[in-house]
Amino acid sequence: NEAWASDDAMTALVRFRFENRGNSTQTAILPVRYSDNSRRTENRYHPNSQDAGDDLVPKSPMAALSLAGNRVYSVWEGEPVLRCVIETAMHAEARDGVILLTHDLEPGESCEVVLKIPYIALETTEELAALDALDFTQCYEDVRAYWTSKANQGASVRTPEPQLESLHRAHPCHLYITDFEMPDGSGLVNTSVGTATYGNFTNESCMIVQELDQRGLHTEARRRLMLWVKYQGTAEQPGNFTDYRGMFYGAGGFECGAYNQHHGWVLWCLAEHLFLTRDAEWYQSVADAAVAGADWVFRQRKNTMK
Repeated sequence: NEAWASDDAMTALVRFRFENRGNSTQTAILPVRYSDNSRRTENRYHPNSQDAGDDLVPKSPMAALSLAGNRVYSVWEGEPVLRCVIETAMHAEARDGVILLTHDLEPGESCEVVLKIPYIALETTEELAALDALDFTQCYEDVRAYWTSKANQGASVRTPEPQLESLHRAHPCHLYITDFEMPDGSGLVNTSVGTATYGNFTNESCMIVQELDQRGLHTEARRRLMLWVKYQGTAEQPGNFTDYRGMFYGAGGFECGAYNQHHGWVLWCLAEHLFLTRDAEWYQSVADAAVAGADWVFRQRKNTMK
């Protein structure tokens, strides 16, 4: 699906495998916990960092979990909400708000568990049936083929260093995971350099747009550029500005970063897109916005020329 919106339902499939390579019976144990209000990971070297230990998982309030068959629930606003489905031959029980999976393994034996974790929470009979029908092996192959196809799009780099080639090839996949189509039906895309909890810092996002242009993925670049054109003048930046008509920064509520440099970056990025595509007809369609952006600079500069 090439038109995922930020509030579309998706499912993470996570598979754990336990194998007893010892000479005596061992018990495989997997505790499952869930937070419905998890913090973003911070710079762990910052003196005020509250991250957890070496696992890098941030300290977050944990929800009490209950078990009904193979479905795991927690309570949200007084109602039970499905958090995941467990597929395994391991013994499962709820103990003090934690789902504990256990299985005794003889030497050489192994066991597996698959967790199906939906986002957002599923409710309808059709959604739950679709969740139950997901097969890990088939889904893995489908997702692998999808992302391989995405990584093969656009320009590639050939260097004597394979790791650099791999990094360049994989980067668009990180963009498609991080960026999301706006939920307003416009087809425009919100751009971030950090997934899930990171806003649209316009200057950083412009760097992403230019890289898409450099790869020849001009349609993807325009879907991101046009978001700033659509919301031009809708958000304010701090300073002694007399107005915000024509200022580039607004991103439909996802704008972020009081840098006072975002506006110039968008003007530059619009011009770079024209330079790389030579599509004068497209630039004509945004010319009024670009002129309004330049006029905003002229007006504000006059305030400091007295």
